Amino acid sequence: MEQLSIPQTNSEEPIKERAVSFCYAILLTVSAYLLWTSVFHERALLFWITASALFTITLITGLLKGAKPNAVTIVTYLCGIVFSAHVWINGIFFSNAFIYGNALILVYAIFALSLFANHTRILCAGTFLLDAIKSVFIYPFISFTKYFLTLFHWNTRSKRVGRNILFVLIGVGAALVLGVIAIALLSFDANFKELIHIDFNWEDIPEAILKVMISVPCAALLFSAFRSSEDHRLPQFSSVQRAESIGNRLKKVPAVIFLIPTLTLLIIYGLFFSSQWGVYMSAFSGVLPSEYTFAEYARAGFFELCIVAFINAAFSAAFQIFAKDASVLSVILRKISNTLLALATLILIATALSKMVLYIKSYDLTFLRLFTSCIMVLLAIGFLLSILAQWFGRIRVFPVMLVVTCALLLAVPFLNVRGRIARYNVDSYIQRAEQGLETNKIDCDYLLYDLGDAAVPEAVRLLESGKLPKIEEAKLFHELEGYHSKLLKQEAFHNTIAGRRALNSLNVLFGEPKQ
Repeated sequence: MEQLSIPQTNSEEPIKERAVSFCYAILLTVSAYLLWTSVFHERALLFWITASALFTITLITGLLKGAKPNAVTIVTYLCGIVFSAHVWINGIFFSNAFIYGNALILVYAIFALSLFANHTRILCAGTFLLDAIKSVFIYPFISFTKYFLTLFHWNTRSKRVGRNILFVLIGVGAALVLGVIAIALLSFDANFKELIHIDFNWEDIPEAILKVMISVPCAALLFSAFRSSEDHRLPQFSSVQRAESIGNRLKKVPAVIFLIPTLTLLIIYGLFFSSQWGVYMSAFSGVLPSEYTFAEYARAGFFELCIVAFINAAFSAAFQIFAKDASVLSVILRKISNTLLALATLILIATALSKMVLYIKSYDLTFLRLFTSCIMVLLAIGFLLSILAQWFGRIRVFPVMLVVTCALLLAVPFLNVRGRIARYNVDSYIQRAEQGLETNKIDCDYLLYDLGDAAVPEAVRLLESGKLPKIEEAKLFHELEGYHSKLLKQEAFHNTIAGRRALNSLNVLFGEPKQ
């Protein structure tokens, strides 16, 4: 009896593991299908609910399999919930979908890895970067087939079970196809059609097939990322020893090879700043140089900054990574040269920001102008951290910038950015109108059609202020009337929080719709 009981207890655990994995694979497939449904039909609320469920299902499955969440797990879980809610809170825009969609993919990959990761090296610069590469570019692919093996149990001990499940699914699919064809053919009879109450639309079949064809590979990639993390695949790829070994092998270049180009760059920057000093300083005094327009002045500052920042960052990173620290003097010279390069970039960032502020004061705020300003601020933080890291070794630029970027992305969905842009523009217009400026203008089309639902309450406030010329006031009233009709026709799943705020403000203006 004792000999029989031992194999029985050993065989129970794999069955439980397979059951959990099977349920997880099914839930991933359903989640992927709903995600693509929400994308196809622009249902922001459904996207948030499904993405949140996806992260929660992954977390619960990991806990059932013995995972021990750490700080990275908690942060990435919260990022997944908030990032997926951004579109529902603020409206559907390409910029929102592109930025937060890519961020969501990266966050889920790191989230799945962190469930079974080493807890002792959280946010370690070298290993974290290797972990991110492994979780995004390797883990979703090396266990890709396990998704299908889990669904059908194709292994030596359960071939019969897998075949039976596969045959059942084929039978169910065939029954659905035949049933749909039969119902569609027999629906010519009014009594039969009334009996089944089915309004079948053949045009929906290609879309449904396309969503299934996309959803299954996506679910397989997500499942592969999770199983690879669970199985601790390629543990040496991102080990501390490997990161240190890579760092030591790269430091082979004599420091003098970097010092001479650095000195050349600093001389060129010095000559450039001295020759353009008046142009750069005019931005701080709020005076536009005569040879520029506001747009040219701001754009020139930003593109100059991008080029110089890229050159300086790349060269400083190369100096830091490849330069051989042969002596104390070479280390000090490396720190001084990288510090001077960062300071030159910070000066350029300050002047570019002042140019952008001058541009915004003259032509109001747009999403692109705010976005470029935020990029410049993040660059300034990065170069400031690089200066501190040269002299205080405990500061890690990459992990700190990662935390700052995540904090910014977490805060943005709740800041009503587009609504605040509209409020700034309306306040500026009303202020200029009260001052009696003849060149006072505001782009109402940008408010409604570029900033979207979030700007509607401010457009209503602009209309009620009475500061617009009569022709523009009538045009804005007509456009708001059409906007009101569009929002009233939208389905509940299409409505966002910004859309509800817009509808409430328009209901106050035009009155509640009759039931």
